[in-house]
Amino acid sequence: MVNENIVNKIDKTGKRGSEVHYSLSDNARKQHQLRILKVDKDYETKRSIYQLLIYFHSFKRGELLKRKQLNKKLLEFGLRFEDFQQINRKQPQMSTPIDNIKYTEIKALLYPIRNIGIVEYRDNENSHLTRNNIVYYLYIPGFTVMEFIMYIKKLARRKEPRPFSHYPPPVPYVFYRNFTDTEIEEAIQLFHKAGLIRIIPSIFAGETRYHLSDDSLIRFITIIMYIQEITVHKTLTKITYIEKPDDNDR
Repeated sequence: MVNENIVNKIDKTGKRGSEVHYSLSDNARKQHQLRILKVDKDYETKRSIYQLLIYFHSFKRGELLKRKQLNKKLLEFGLRFEDFQQINRKQPQMSTPIDNIKYTEIKALLYPIRNIGIVEYRDNENSHLTRNNIVYYLYIPGFTVMEFIMYIKKLARRKEPRPFSHYPPPVPYVFYRNFTDTEIEEAIQLFHKAGLIRIIPSIFAGETRYHLSDDSLIRFITIIMYIQEITVHKTLTKITYIEKPDDNDR
């Protein structure tokens, strides 16, 4: 346990026969708070849910909408398209991994009070249709408990992510575990209690909406997901068309 940094060894004299004290390390205290020490019940399940929570921003997807569909959606929030301001797209909270071959970004807009974003794209496959080649991606920050539960259930049935990439990003654990609603709710509460997610302004009245506490993590996580996706696709291409997989590929 000392070697694994679970407990600290306190030996003031270092002499044989002297009294030695042990205490939980800071790392172990944090793991205990999150119930992911190996002595905790269902620690593997909680670790899996925590990993999904951290990466949720990067792999969750929304629909591509036509202007009429977008306006209808905005009305649910009490907003209009005219309420949004055009912004610099290079903002981590507006990260939307899209198929850059099929779609060309035109502009990005933001409603700063709630950080709701809109990205406008041209559909290159229908570029000859001047009226029907524009689509919109609506970005809603954070998540509620129910949104997370419903999305994970869709992932488990391979219904998500969509609609951007022909090769959806690899999402760990989802296909191998059947999380209960209670397990997810408890994990989110513990994550919030530990200060790893924070409550942000609601989109719908009466909801509790969460977001990662450290905004700088979002860009970092998105880059990791992007590198992981490229690595997986390169490996699949190699073993499909070039040669048999070696140990590293496996």
